[in-house]
Amino acid sequence: MSLKPESLKISKPKQARSKKTMESILDTAQQMLIDRTFDKANIQEIVKKANSSIGSFYSLFKSKNNLLECLLDRYQDWLIEIVQEYNMQDLPTDIVSRASLFIKEYVKVNQQESGMLRARYIYNITKLKSIPEARLNKNEQYQQEIERLFEPCMHEINHPNPKNALTFILILLDIYIGDKIIFEDISNKEKNTIEHQELHDECLRLFLNYLEINYDKE
Repeated sequence: MSLKPESLKISKPKQARSKKTMESILDTAQQMLIDRTFDKANIQEIVKKANSSIGSFYSLFKSKNNLLECLLDRYQDWLIEIVQEYNMQDLPTDIVSRASLFIKEYVKVNQQESGMLRARYIYNITKLKSIPEARLNKNEQYQQEIERLFEPCMHEINHPNPKNALTFILILLDIYIGDKIIFEDISNKEKNTIEHQELHDECLRLFLNYLEINYDKE
């Protein structure tokens, strides 16, 4: 008996169930990262917490390492969406306002999703020797959206190489924010997160001073 091509397609209900299962496992892994139980957990423990099964896990992910990759992909998608939303808004055109809005949201997202920072930290120090091409493409898309966000105010940057300087300072801020959130949480048990405003203000100063922006420092 010959099979019709249509019979080989995954039904929409099955696709919906798979997506729901994937999100459940990803959410569970993310919470385990926040709770610091992910590192030593095996796949069986992860799927049990997600009310799923080993079979479902391996139908969606190749390994625990691949689960981390998918978490990081989702995190990258969130960051891209944030900047895209800003680019659709009628924002002030000065660089101080735009940088302040971006940094405030970036700090907020990373404090809320601290599990993503731990996922990236674990992945970067223990896993692949090279970054997957798909994530490189996402990084490039993110960089393009960032450039669009700051394009109206690039003339305010007095650094000799504005475009490269913008890329560099955002990388530094990403590392700085990640370390502050991860290690502040470890070292201060009575204070789970540092104050948004304090971290925002310090990051904004770093951003403006490195790019040699003329601004009111009061």
